[in-house]
Amino acid sequence: MRFPSLGEITGDWGGGQHLAQLALWHAARGEDGRGPATALTPAVARHFGRTSAEDVGIGLHLGQIPRGAVDELTRVLFDVAAGGDPVARRVLDRQADEIVAFARVAITKLDLAATAVPVVLGGGILRAGWDLLESRIAAGVAAVAPRARLTFVDDAPVVGAALSALDALGAPEAAHAALRRAVRDAAARS
Repeated sequence: MRFPSLGEITGDWGGGQHLAQLALWHAARGEDGRGPATALTPAVARHFGRTSAEDVGIGLHLGQIPRGAVDELTRVLFDVAAGGDPVARRVLDRQADEIVAFARVAITKLDLAATAVPVVLGGGILRAGWDLLESRIAAGVAAVAPRARLTFVDDAPVVGAALSALDALGAPEAAHAALRRAVRDAAARS
């Protein structure tokens, strides 16, 4: 079972960049009254050393804040959610529910709900190990397949591709271990 995962055009929702953009979106709307008040507003402003979420938006628009810096707000979103903010928490709950939807569809279509099906989950936000997300995913998958075995992969997606290439070449297990070490060492240096 596979999904194209090409973004909104194939029905996808979420991911690290999207969550970061939503943190900024909710911060701005909470500040100006179009949305509910949220602790994201001061947290986003503080993250960029600005006095308001509006100032962050203007800074981005004028190029004073690099566009890529918005991606840093994923961590801010998770921190604010962990502090109990209902707006941030709803965003994370929606992300968890989207991940569960992928698992539910695959498990159901493959008729594996009554088995001890392995469910392997990866990606940047899942590698971060945020309990708020993982616990909701675990509960959601258990509701579909109570005997499912969840595994959260902590390697970058490129590792899977490289390991597959090593398999195709018939490389020994030592090559697989060396690849994993090299990727982890490179990540530690960056």
